[in-house]
Amino acid sequence: MSHFCRWRPPFAGQSFESKSQFAGQHLESKSAQTRDDGLRRTCRKKTNLAFIKVHKAGGTTMCQLFFRFGLHHRLNFVLPNASSHTTAFNLGWPRPLKKRQYLRRIDGEPFNILTNHAVYRRDVFRNIMPNDTAYLAILREPFSHLKSAMNFYRLRRKFHLPKNNTIPAFLQQPSLYDKHGTGGRRTHPYSYTNLMSFDMGIKFSARLDTEYVKSYVTRLEREFRLVLILEYLDESLVLLKRYMCWDIEDILYKPKIHPGSGMSHFCRWRPPFAGQSFESKSQFAGQHLESKSAQTRDDGLRRTCRKKTNLAFIKVHKAGGTTMCQLFFRFGLRHHLNFVLPNASSHTTAFNLGWPRPLKKRQYLRRIDGEPFNILTNHAVYRRDVFRNIMPNDTAYLAILREPFSHLKSAMNFYRLRRKFHLPKNNTIPAFLQQPSLYDKHGTGGRRTHPYSYTNLMSFDMGIKFSARLDTEYVKSYVTRLEREFRLVLILEYLDESLVLLKRYMCWDIEDILYKPKIHPGRSVQG
Repeated sequence: MSHFCRWRPPFAGQSFESKSQFAGQHLESKSAQTRDDGLRRTCRKKTNLAFIKVHKAGGTTMCQLFFRFGLHHRLNFVLPNASSHTTAFNLGWPRPLKKRQYLRRIDGEPFNILTNHAVYRRDVFRNIMPNDTAYLAILREPFSHLKSAMNFYRLRRKFHLPKNNTIPAFLQQPSLYDKHGTGGRRTHPYSYTNLMSFDMGIKFSARLDTEYVKSYVTRLEREFRLVLILEYLDESLVLLKRYMCWDIEDILYKPKIHPGSGMSHFCRWRPPFAGQSFESKSQFAGQHLESKSAQTRDDGLRRTCRKKTNLAFIKVHKAGGTTMCQLFFRFGLRHHLNFVLPNASSHTTAFNLGWPRPLKKRQYLRRIDGEPFNILTNHAVYRRDVFRNIMPNDTAYLAILREPFSHLKSAMNFYRLRRKFHLPKNNTIPAFLQQPSLYDKHGTGGRRTHPYSYTNLMSFDMGIKFSARLDTEYVKSYVTRLEREFRLVLILEYLDESLVLLKRYMCWDIEDILYKPKIHPGRSVQG
């Protein structure tokens, strides 16, 4: 089914599914091509990159990630020549990089990674890096960036600014303090008020020229394929993974937190530049992430956040549920939690909790010494009243869905419906869809006396009544109810992004959302 692998879900942006905020058209423009590059099966890891390590914008965290990747793959780095009036961290900065300021290539081998502090000059970088180099950078919200620079460079003490009114006093005469940047061994002027623009190559002398800056940013748009946003680092790393065709382990990092900076009252600030053209290449810094997901993000980022350990996951058939279950079982075992497990002696299977019927008390094992259940993740038909009697009041209700046509194809393959219903080999799905109700009735055969639909198992698993599945008003009303009852719905086609939201909402760690992609080559239904 390779010709479907780049399919974009038609339900993207609709209210119920859009709770993941990543299944919609807001992810498109530049990022659509990024996603396709990362997902196509012929994708090969990109190993040549130049990263603009912007000061005080998360650059050190990213550098550690790039150094680890390069060492793992035995790549060549552009490293500073410490004997050439530079430091171990800088490549010529704050001046443009010169040939004598970096170490020579090894036996003429090409460089692969440039990631130390350097002022961006495309003409300079082009003479050092291969033609297929990916140009990347990282930015952050300007005011938080200024605060970070004020703390790190101790500008209050350096410029004798008042303690209780530091930033307003600084911003009254910013050009005065810019001039201080020319002191000592650094004869090249740079700006404390916006180190990001300086690192990205904007000329110091023209930094206040609006037309020049606009023109330069337009040029940066053409030259940079991906710009990470510090406030949305997890989402940015997902895009990095896709664009560079890397693996999940290539983007793991350890969050770096500096408590006691003295400016903690700004820690939950939301960037005003969200949605602007240049920064929006990350596609996650914009207003499209807001509504339901804004609260999800805030829950996950607040410093008082505690891990949520009670969850009920609707394991929708053929929608990535097994991958998610493995993740939830690992989390539960690691934290010594209690699972709702099937009672195999009660006419059920080791995988199902009463499915395809609503779950009954005799169909799951009793609690241990009266301890509450924490995780329900096996196949079960969603019934909120039933689940409420089993799970704690603070349970997080989660589910996973996928694009309907790919879901139907997956079900056709897994349940071998072509053979079961004697459908033609070369025209299977159209023949099936000519009389879908006919094949729904087959669901009542054997031990399964409760009818269910092969044409849309997702709606059945989510609790829509089989008898009312074609009643438009009922379905609309039921979906509206689901919107209220589910805080997060994962989308299989955007699983990485969905897991980032899961991590934030549940206040989990990055290792809690790691998974091994599951690919089934071979058998497929021909449309």
